[in-house]
Amino acid sequence: MMNINSYITDELPIKKILHELYKESGPNIIFDIGACEAEDSIRYSLLFPKSKIYSFEPLTSNYETGLKNIESYCRNNIELIQLALYSSKGSAQFHVSSGNPEDNKNTTWDYGNKSSSILKPNVDLNPHGWLKFSHDIVVETDTLRNFCSERNIIDIDFIHMDVQGAEIEVLLGAGHFIKRVKAVWLEAEKIPLYIDQPLVGEVEEFMYKNNFFKLLDTVGKVSGDQFYINKDYFSVFNFQLLKFIIIDRAKNLYHNILGLK
Repeated sequence: MMNINSYITDELPIKKILHELYKESGPNIIFDIGACEAEDSIRYSLLFPKSKIYSFEPLTSNYETGLKNIESYCRNNIELIQLALYSSKGSAQFHVSSGNPEDNKNTTWDYGNKSSSILKPNVDLNPHGWLKFSHDIVVETDTLRNFCSERNIIDIDFIHMDVQGAEIEVLLGAGHFIKRVKAVWLEAEKIPLYIDQPLVGEVEEFMYKNNFFKLLDTVGKVSGDQFYINKDYFSVFNFQLLKFIIIDRAKNLYHNILGLK
């Protein structure tokens, strides 16, 4: 049965890459943007207990559950902040998601609370009939650049970002500080699940223009994740990293040939 403990104790799909990039000491500063109930923050905290993790979640119910989860797992290196990082400081409409699949009634895992977004959902392309967007709220927004300036954060070692189509808006809010971001693991889509969201090609173009190299790509027919490294901080000719690239791209080619993606 899917629950928060089974998710947290499951091995991170990018664990080997993170260890290769940062070695055993791990990244000093981690940002978990779109933290939901802080599940991934806790996973990174357990993997890198010496890291400082800043987690951002604007939805009150998720934020409050996240605080309880952090306390339950005794993770004192996570700071959960009720805030939406975005391209501007102020406030924004936030479209709240909810619902659970009919065949998952016996699970404690909340499937529906993970698709909320500042972007308006494209209901015509909703891949899940059970997923609902029943109401909007107003959330506080700030930029990554402003937050780092106020906290005297010089650079960010690793960003985990899942903001449902608003990834580029968050990175635009970094301004020139994006040059101080060393690696990013983000979600990208091939179809517009949200109105006016940048699709995978636009995400890639933005990252390439800002000196990032795509190390891994799991995007299928609808969506997936991409891992980028800043070429100013990491050599793309690292043998171990090249091995990851070759294996990952071979898997994608194999899945595409079989029609699995």
